[in-house]
Amino acid sequence: MNEANVEKKRLTNPPQTVNISIKRREKLGAEQYTETFEIPYRKNLNVISALMEIRKNPVTKDGKQTTPPVWDMNCLEQVCGICTMVINGRVRQSCSALVDDLLLAAGGNTITLEPMSKFPNVRD
Repeated sequence: MNEANVEKKRLTNPPQTVNISIKRREKLGAEQYTETFEIPYRKNLNVISALMEIRKNPVTKDGKQTTPPVWDMNCLEQVCGICTMVINGRVRQSCSALVDDLLLAAGGNTITLEPMSKFPNVRD
């Protein structure tokens, strides 16, 4: 099948806001906890851009001021893999994971982010 002829599904009725639920920890060995953030929806937003949006104003959906999320990133071009994390239960590069596609697959307006389990989780 010629992939150029396959129509990609699009998010036809996007939400006003997107919830980003992040599994976090303050330091190595500390208990993990989850915080949910709400950001405005923007077309073609990737997960790294969503995290950068949260970093600008780290306030949870409940209005609690918190620390900005911490993650690794380097090339932002889908080459190095350093930004890889568990996104909605799947291991993916956050630079290439588009919010529209994630919401479409999940059928809701929440995206969950977690560290990979095979690497030491120092923070977030």
